[in-house]
Amino acid sequence: MVKVSYKRKDYYGQIPRGCSLTIPVTIKDQTGTPIDLTGTMVSFTVKKDKFDFDREDQMAYIAKDFSPQEPLNGNFYVKLNSQDTDFEPGDYFFDIQIVNVTSGAVFRACVLQFELTGAPTNRNVNNLDGECGIGDQILILGTNKGNEINIMSPTGMLSGAAWNKLMELEEAIEEIDLEAVEELTSRVTALEIEVGSIDDVLDNIIELQDSILGEA
Repeated sequence: MVKVSYKRKDYYGQIPRGCSLTIPVTIKDQTGTPIDLTGTMVSFTVKKDKFDFDREDQMAYIAKDFSPQEPLNGNFYVKLNSQDTDFEPGDYFFDIQIVNVTSGAVFRACVLQFELTGAPTNRNVNNLDGECGIGDQILILGTNKGNEINIMSPTGMLSGAAWNKLMELEEAIEEIDLEAVEELTSRVTALEIEVGSIDDVLDNIIELQDSILGEA
């Protein structure tokens, strides 16, 4: 088995139509240690389109489910006989999924495009594996956890003292009796009206006094 570096990460290469082929796959963690695949099932599917809504994969050109042949070493082999690859040449996609048979958890190991190439001879197509030709190895590096997501909220930039003051202000606002405030506002408005009336009376008295003094 030879590890192959592809020019395109999503492109597997060519697969000959009507020929047997074994695709070796190895799955390792981020440290390069093989992942134990005990208790899993491998699903290999080939379709013309990269994705669709064919829930039962009835439109698949190839659909194989099997147990990993070397689970402890993170290795398995997708074995295609000449009948499997006997369909119209062209561009296709395949993906590989790993399914935990106990929990049902599904991991999509890869999605790769390939070209199915044609040739003149067709009479030897059969459903026997025999000694299949070995295709390019697929090496998949899996991680045991996702990337950390850091969230910065606006209040996160406040100092501890400022945050405490903000909390105190919010508590003080919650304690205000809004009905009492409205009543006090109404009383102040009435008082302002009353004071305005008193001012008018005082002005009238001053005018009357001036008039009397003027006549005298």
